[in-house]
Amino acid sequence: MDAIQIGELIDARTEIIRQTRDLIFMEGDLVGGSRMVANAASMLCNILLLAIHSPLATN
Repeated sequence: MDAIQIGELIDARTEIIRQTRDLIFMEGDLVGGSRMVANAASMLCNILLLAIHSPLATN
């Protein structure tokens, strides 16, 4: 990990590691030049599917 300077451009790189019916597992990196400055992992709920199958959804 490294620091960036004010005004330095960074790239965000994301990847879906695994996807199930209800969950999405993702990883991501922030890269400045050739240096990794941050990384993260997350588990997300697939809210689009939840909204479609919700009892409150209108057809």
